[in-house]
Amino acid sequence: MTDAADASTEDAADAADATVECDAEAYGASSAKHIAGRCAYFFNTAVIWTEADAACRSKGLRLIAVASDAETNEIVAWISTQQNATWVGLNDQAEEGTFAWILADGGGSSEPAYRPEVTENGPDNDCCVLHTIPAQWAALTCDNHFRAYTCTPP
Repeated sequence: MTDAADASTEDAADAADATVECDAEAYGASSAKHIAGRCAYFFNTAVIWTEADAACRSKGLRLIAVASDAETNEIVAWISTQQNATWVGLNDQAEEGTFAWILADGGGSSEPAYRPEVTENGPDNDCCVLHTIPAQWAALTCDNHFRAYTCTPP
């Protein structure tokens, strides 16, 4: 495919994304946005990671999984207007140092293949937060830090 065809395909995808409406009220979210082909719901309630995970699941959602730097940048631009960080589904609870995205059933997955560089990791820091100022992925203790969170449909 040529660069012009790639750009045309991306423009069409962006146009389709712009027509999708995500209903924040349906989930009691603070805000909602269409990101990378799906709706994302931001909850501006500070909770520990395990409570964020449980809250997403109770709504039939999961903590957000991110698939690229571009998607990270889009989330940062959106969330930074409301909060300075959000819990995400990336964690290394199953195996220290091996980060996996959590699935709706609670299992880990190698999908998406995107692995951001995570700072502040250590044996007690297993759950990831995406900071917005500056944009940075960090591993924190799951049950000590209170942050807002972002969910998506599985």
